[in-house]
Amino acid sequence: MQDPVVTLTLTEKGKDITRNVYPLLLTPENIKRFYDEAKQYPVIFGHAIPTQQDFLDAFVFYNRHEEPELNGLFWVVDDFVGIFYITNIFPCEECDVHYTFFDRLHKGRVPLVKKMLEFLFLKYDFHRVNASIPAYAEGAHQYARDCGFVQEGRKRNSAKWKGNRFDIILYGLLRQEVLGDGR
Repeated sequence: MQDPVVTLTLTEKGKDITRNVYPLLLTPENIKRFYDEAKQYPVIFGHAIPTQQDFLDAFVFYNRHEEPELNGLFWVVDDFVGIFYITNIFPCEECDVHYTFFDRLHKGRVPLVKKMLEFLFLKYDFHRVNASIPAYAEGAHQYARDCGFVQEGRKRNSAKWKGNRFDIILYGLLRQEVLGDGR
């Protein structure tokens, strides 16, 4: 296993626990494990994943050599407790950030998300990171604000869930707000 990119001790359910975030290696076993964990959600990272093929279409593409590649950069928390994922990467400028915790435990993990955001800014020299959250995901909006994101806009009727259309709320986080370096 590779070295973790982030290690942090958190208090979860009243107990201290050390969490590690590792690069997700693209192996058949990891793809299957990711799918098995993700399929408990009707929508993940803005994509409906009713079948394994839908999942693969959303997260994996085949390059010109017919080799599978992930559609973004992925990191896994411990043994698939959660996952971080960035897409729409513009080097040294911005990316879209996504995360989920498959055990559905979010309380106490804001410091881990903040530490991962700090890692993204330092490692990839981003100026900003973006998050898009469907309006129906009510708890996620406060969590994004707790992690430092600022609401910046709205895409009307951009998400579909349970046969209904919902707005997507757009959030942004600037490098200077995380690192305080004024760049």
